[in-house]
Amino acid sequence: MAQFLKNPFHIYWVSYLFVFLIYNLGWANLYPDLTLDTITFFTVSCLISFLLGTIVNKLRLIGAPRNYKQESIKNVKYFLFLSVSFFVIEFIIYGGVPLIELFKANPRFVYLEFGIFIYHALCISFSMFSILFIFNAYMKSDKSKNIILVYYILSYVPAILIINRNMIISSMLASFFLFIHYKSKEIFKPKRLVAILVVCLGVMYLFGVFGNLRSFKGNDEVIVNMAGGTEEFKNSIIPNEYFWVYLYISSPTANFQHSVNVVDNVSYDFPLMFLYEFTPRKISEFIVHLFDVKNKPDKVLMVPWLNMAGVYGNTYLFAKWIGVIMMFCYSMFFILFFILLVPKKSKYHLLAISVVTTIIFLNTFANFFYVMTVSFELIFIYAFAIFENKKFVIRN
Repeated sequence: MAQFLKNPFHIYWVSYLFVFLIYNLGWANLYPDLTLDTITFFTVSCLISFLLGTIVNKLRLIGAPRNYKQESIKNVKYFLFLSVSFFVIEFIIYGGVPLIELFKANPRFVYLEFGIFIYHALCISFSMFSILFIFNAYMKSDKSKNIILVYYILSYVPAILIINRNMIISSMLASFFLFIHYKSKEIFKPKRLVAILVVCLGVMYLFGVFGNLRSFKGNDEVIVNMAGGTEEFKNSIIPNEYFWVYLYISSPTANFQHSVNVVDNVSYDFPLMFLYEFTPRKISEFIVHLFDVKNKPDKVLMVPWLNMAGVYGNTYLFAKWIGVIMMFCYSMFFILFFILLVPKKSKYHLLAISVVTTIIFLNTFANFFYVMTVSFELIFIYAFAIFENKKFVIRN
């Protein structure tokens, strides 16, 4: 099992297998039945990803952490300092800190307007890279673990100050996948697995509690009724709080199937599809405004409040199954490209693998190729991998 979670190709099929198991619980009458073409595509794509993952493991293209030296505390401090400094510049220019402005209920504060276009995205990307770099230093360290752990926790401060949930979730997931590379044998001991299961069930329950508090003042029946919860679920011993988790995990697949069911006419505009689905958002937005590109198709959703359709949802709206297959091929190429791009001998190799694994996992729920901050995190990793053994000398 550990080999599966270390390999982005295997994460692809493991993620979709988990999603389909959850989907088939059938707790929501709102969801459409999965059609033969949908089942066939995901079955074939999962088999291909399993085969590619097996080949990658056989060829040992993914390195092991024992090959890397420990990181100095000085480097950890530098990365944390730079990460915070870049955001301080934005705070000065913006005239405030988003979290503080939110607590002050500043009427002039508009969260979506915060940030200096490309600079803001690059700040987030570098900060996410710094978080993973510091966590990697923590995993490699013997004598300074406690100090580096403090720096790791502090590295999340910029994300909290700018109220960026995606930044926090992506970084925590990447850290988890990196942790597996170092401690896979310990994780999969029976007692650890039981502990992890208990913690996950507790976190999922709290997720549902906060969802009910935020949206329905604590009423745990509203969300079940809104999604057409089945009588079987309502009469079961399962707490309604877990229905939130069920919806978040399975609704992207349900929306995708809904699109397959109702969409007849598409444009087959492949350049537009590449611009909106394969290109990082800030870059595509710049091109759209510069050349006055037409808008992408509107999302096709079961209900407006369930608005995710996975990495394949929008590509289907552009070119039906051709678009979906093209996105799958791109996903497989993306994984292999970054596995090979950052060499095993580099101390940044496992960071790249962990970020790619995170992207592939999150693509189950939304298109993270389109999220510039995560994609550009890989560019920072590659840039540092190029120059890690270079020495720069200033001569008079």
